[in-house]
Amino acid sequence: MKLLNIWEMPFSDLQLIEASAGTGKTYTLANLYLRAVIGHTQTTNAKPLTVDQILVVTFTDAATEELKDRIRRRIADVRMQLSAKQDITDDFIKNIASLPDQTEIIQLLLHAEQQMDEASIFTIHGFCNRVLKQYAFKSGLLFSCNLETNTNILLQQAVEDFWRNYMYNLPYASTLTPLIWSIWKTPEELLKKINSQLSLENASISPENLPETLECFYQQYVKPALELKQCWQQHLELVDLLEDSIQKNKKPYKRLAKLRDFLASDDILPDFGKNDEDKDWDAYSSYTIDNSTKKNSPPITHKAIIKVDNWLAKPYRLQKCLQAIVLRDALTQVKKVFLEIKTNNQQMGFDDLLINLAKGLGVYNNSTNEANDNDLAIELRKQYPLAMIDEFQDTDSLQYNIFQKIYYNQEESLL
Repeated sequence: MKLLNIWEMPFSDLQLIEASAGTGKTYTLANLYLRAVIGHTQTTNAKPLTVDQILVVTFTDAATEELKDRIRRRIADVRMQLSAKQDITDDFIKNIASLPDQTEIIQLLLHAEQQMDEASIFTIHGFCNRVLKQYAFKSGLLFSCNLETNTNILLQQAVEDFWRNYMYNLPYASTLTPLIWSIWKTPEELLKKINSQLSLENASISPENLPETLECFYQQYVKPALELKQCWQQHLELVDLLEDSIQKNKKPYKRLAKLRDFLASDDILPDFGKNDEDKDWDAYSSYTIDNSTKKNSPPITHKAIIKVDNWLAKPYRLQKCLQAIVLRDALTQVKKVFLEIKTNNQQMGFDDLLINLAKGLGVYNNSTNEANDNDLAIELRKQYPLAMIDEFQDTDSLQYNIFQKIYYNQEESLL
């Protein structure tokens, strides 16, 4: 890490400035802005930039207005000190005063000060919205698409549409419906689970080796669970044997009463408690039974216990597997329906601004480290040769990829 020299920092490629609170971060940003205004960028084709060519991005509307005001006041202060030609104590201004063509520099500063209302200082969403509107053809956005600041009603509609169609068209409905209701009773509960993933273009909450469909889930999990229960129902003498052979302080013995109730019920799995292993057959695996039998009792072997072992060897618990399948299907289908609703209403939300700009830049097509030959990226580099991102630590991966796609490995542009 190098100590920052505001006057000599190169204006090319990517530069990261790290600063703690109270160390003059805004002062530094304003001085870099000044260097761009007077053309002191130390690049091959260095030339002054107008305020609409210097992109500054921050993360709230309030910060945007404050930053614009701070930069305007810094420009005015530097211009007045240079014009007064009195003793200058600010080292940065001294460096500017040492440059030739002071009259031109003062004029550039005056013009920038007068044009600050046109400065390209935006929130991240404001920048995306401006680009999508300005380059509608290159970004693939409809000219008539409007920004909707609150899309919660549309999202609720999409989730309710999914829930209604999904639940009304379940295979093996008499079995799967109560299982799903045991996880989520309403579409609102489901939305809480997937909401944070809906804004991610390539989001996935599907683990490996998950059944592809609910039909497959039934065959791989529900049917074996029913066959396991049926096996125990057909061999109730095993329950009596366990009662005689298991130590009374061990789980298999303590849960015999609930096991009998379960075998007489319509439930698919036993429920012995709150934990996952308590809502399954773990207490009656061969390992648990072997470690729970009385000292003088012979080992207990039975095909029903072997079936328990085979059941517990599956990659997922039945309920967790079903939950993952529904979440996978909901994430895919709700995103699709949500997009259709917004498209039909010619609306887009804040998250759509980022996703649509990323699509227009080709962020999802290839690595952002590859050559930036995307037409939109080229146009944006021409329009904004310099970009400064305030509060960069708050930038998420998608926002970072957008700016990297525009400015990565560009000698005549700076991010």
